[in-house]
Amino acid sequence: MHISIINKLNKETEFFQSDAYINCNTGLLSTCNLVNCISVGGIFKSKNNKQGSFLTHESPLDYNDLIYKLNEIKQKLKNCIILKLIIFCPRNPSKDIYQNNLTTEKIIKFIIRDCTLKFELEPEIKLYQTNDCMFGKAIISPNYIDTTLQFIKTKSEIKTKLDTFIPIIVKNKYGDIVYQCPYCKCITGTGSVKYPNDILYWSHNYNCINKNKTT
Repeated sequence: MHISIINKLNKETEFFQSDAYINCNTGLLSTCNLVNCISVGGIFKSKNNKQGSFLTHESPLDYNDLIYKLNEIKQKLKNCIILKLIIFCPRNPSKDIYQNNLTTEKIIKFIIRDCTLKFELEPEIKLYQTNDCMFGKAIISPNYIDTTLQFIKTKSEIKTKLDTFIPIIVKNKYGDIVYQCPYCKCITGTGSVKYPNDILYWSHNYNCINKNKTT
């Protein structure tokens, strides 16, 4: 249940169910193949007044995973101000009854209540549609929030690869493998090895050409 942190200015980052992204810039975040799923997104502002967004995508049955991710997102953005909260949910939710007599509608109400308490902000509800051959897509950025219809996508059709560089592999004083930037020579902690796609765990000088890149 890892959350990817990126810094994309213009490019769209599209992802699938069970993923979650924080973009510390104004590029679009979107999640595809929405069918009876719940996607929670938000707009935030950092201390230096730079705006970004976050987005999740979970099946109603995995609402506990969604709650966990939202807790993690809140922690990662603890020094930011949440400006807007949006819950993307199906216009016509499934009538299936799950364990403990839960339905999609009941789970959505629970998520709305949890988000309101967690972020101390009333979420906006944005409905997405589906039809016999097209699924929903949720889109968010500080400058744009919407839903649309699209044909089902496969992973080979979506490029979410972050800007990358090739680091130098070194060991720290404890003998753990860590990474060193070949340009600014900064050395990471062990988190970059465990979570190589999360820029939160990478260290660079402020003017390094590899800043905001991963491996």
